[in-house]
Order: sequence, then structure tokens, then C-alpha cells
Amino acid sequence: MSEAGKYAAVQLEEEEVKRLRHLLHEMANVFTGMLVTSGLLHHALEGDLRQRYTAELCTGGDRGAELVREARQILLAPSERLRI
Repeated sequence: MSEAGKYAAVQLEEEEVKRLRHLLHEMANVFTGMLVTSGLLHHALEGDLRQRYTAELCTGGDRGAELVREARQILLAPSERLRI
């Protein structure tokens, strides 16, 4: 079976979808904490060469939060998905 065919056959039970939604919610909370903390540290290091590291943290946190948003959209019913 091809990779595409293997994943096309996956179906989740309602409880599995609820569990995944909960896990994604918790991951979003983690990224929120990371983004707030790294943003505060980034501003505190204004003019310091180490600020580039906090910029990387902010960029990574933003990317992680976006991936969580995308995954949450996939778990919604097609009629509930945002159309952008």
C-alpha cells in the first residue's frame, strides 16, 4: 500500500479526536508561555548580542503555534473549518 493510501484509510473515533484536540490545546498553552517569556527576554536584552538567540526562540515559538493551529483546523468538521 502506498503512503497516501495508508493514511487515507485512517479514521478516528470521536474520543480520539477529543483527545487530540485536548493535546493540541495543551501544546498551544506551552507555546503561549514560551512566546511570552521569550518576548520579554528579547526586550530585556535590547542592544545585547545575545538578543539574536531570543529572536530564534520567538521565531520557533511562532512556527510551533502555527503548526498547532493548522492541526486543530484539520480536526474540525469540514463545515467548521476556516477558509482563508
